[in-house]
Amino acid sequence: NMLKDSLRTAEIAVEQRLIEGTQKIIENVPPQNSSNYGDILLSDFTKDIEAALETLNLDAAENAIDTLKEKALNKSDISGQEMFRLVVDACSTYLVMLRNYKLNMENSGTFLEDFSYRADLESSALQLFACLKEAISQSMAGIIECKKQDDLKPIRIAKQYIMENYMKPITLDEVSSLVGFNATYFSTIFKKETNSSFVEYLTQVRMEAAKELLRETRLSVAEICERVGYSDLKHFTKCFKKYTGLKPNEFRKLYS
Repeated sequence: NMLKDSLRTAEIAVEQRLIEGTQKIIENVPPQNSSNYGDILLSDFTKDIEAALETLNLDAAENAIDTLKEKALNKSDISGQEMFRLVVDACSTYLVMLRNYKLNMENSGTFLEDFSYRADLESSALQLFACLKEAISQSMAGIIECKKQDDLKPIRIAKQYIMENYMKPITLDEVSSLVGFNATYFSTIFKKETNSSFVEYLTQVRMEAAKELLRETRLSVAEICERVGYSDLKHFTKCFKKYTGLKPNEFRKLYS
């Protein structure tokens, strides 16, 4: 027991470097503190980080860490032991919140262990909080990027489907159903991500295909019209001129 107590006293002395610095001998080891001040700070941090994760707001998460740091540093009698435990508990709280919101992170199994190891190497409270901020910021940035890619997946599927089927009479309802959305919602997110409506994007794909066929083949305009998904030659010609400024035959003479 004496050896165990001596080891713990040494650990507390090492942690006190976060408050007193590393360029001195720490003679007065603070007692193991049972203050609930850390719990109060952690409770406030939990609310702030939860709100940040709910909306995946990276700035809000970083502000939560900055607020925790300011409150901890303004506590004049906080020990290095308390400071270290507070930061590790904050990291642990972040992981709990991730699980609560079903947010996945690649290294979630070792995240806390890796952070604790890095934090144990820091020599000041400022560096300790910088370490926490870096760990959580990098983690959240990765989560946000993955979420963005997940949100864009239906758009990628839709664009691929259009590229493979533009020669057919495909419709907004058909593609919306394919990606599992109603037409109104899909139309909104498609416009947001591509800056084109579904019809504009489909027309663009068809017109680019028509331009290539006019340049590279000897197919008649009527045949090209059918190959790019139009059943009405007059309508195709009108769309092509609107898109390129030229009628199909004029385009062929100029660019073939």
